[in-house]
Amino acid sequence: MKTGTAVLLVFIGASLALALVLTGGHALIVWGRMLDPAFAEQPYSTLAAHLADSLPGILLISAVAAAAVALFRLLQQRTSPVPSLILLWVTLSVFLYGTLELTYRFASHTVAAEPTAQALPHGRLLRLPDAALYIDERTGETLRRVLVRRQFDSADQPRFVLYPEARHDPRAEVVVLPGEAEPLSLRELRDGPWAALDVPPAAASLMREAGLVSGRLRAGVAPPSVAGILSVLALSLAVTMSWTLVRLTRWPLFNAILTVSWLRLLLHFAAAPSDPALMELLREIVSLVGAPTGYLYPAALALPGLILLGLGVVLPSFQQWKRETYGE
Repeated sequence: MKTGTAVLLVFIGASLALALVLTGGHALIVWGRMLDPAFAEQPYSTLAAHLADSLPGILLISAVAAAAVALFRLLQQRTSPVPSLILLWVTLSVFLYGTLELTYRFASHTVAAEPTAQALPHGRLLRLPDAALYIDERTGETLRRVLVRRQFDSADQPRFVLYPEARHDPRAEVVVLPGEAEPLSLRELRDGPWAALDVPPAAASLMREAGLVSGRLRAGVAPPSVAGILSVLALSLAVTMSWTLVRLTRWPLFNAILTVSWLRLLLHFAAAPSDPALMELLREIVSLVGAPTGYLYPAALALPGLILLGLGVVLPSFQQWKRETYGE
């Protein structure tokens, strides 16, 4: 029981610490982008709206990562880990349910956030892989006196072109030039005040999928439904039963890499039903066998957890694994 309490405290402490770090980092990114003069007309209260949108995904990532930390802490236990695993499963479920409910209430009291478009700097040379441009003046999305330099294979085509006026489309991340069929893409812009504030693609993908998963879970929690509660329990079970991978082999480092990879794959798998085409296909398959489609999502989440549970049953006992690995 003493070790189970320690594992519980590790989970709570790690989840809160990770949530604080990730929330602070996201707030700094949004705040840093709002420092650009293009956002001068936006009140800083919109920062709360952006946090309300991202907080469910942040808390989900924090909880899953903290559960992994707690599972590795459980390796120090000398007695049967089953009571501690049950306690961790219940605590993780309560934590996810509570945070989803709280973030729903928080979001209901904030204004929906507008997309944080990247402002286009002016007054200095901006470099692209195949072009460069200089914007003399910018008023909102209107650009004046835009000088564009392109690299052409033919010497007959002008390398420098001055456009009296152009338009910036922040959502499409392009500059629309008059008389040009193709806009100038800014997706690979090498300058700009936001360059140091962009998250790596892998982290952005993780945040996006965590947002999709948390959004789907929160739809079943607020207001609460049986399928929604079962989804939270099923996801918590799949995360908790990562314990099987934590002690799968006698190489702890390999187990750690395998566990982290599995948890990342689990979030990707849990976000897959957000694809409408995939969900329609699954509904058609389930309807053919006469199964209720309302519980398809929690059943899909529970399946990997049950598989890991079955694998853990047939593995050597935890005490035997510790003797073979650590000589204890």
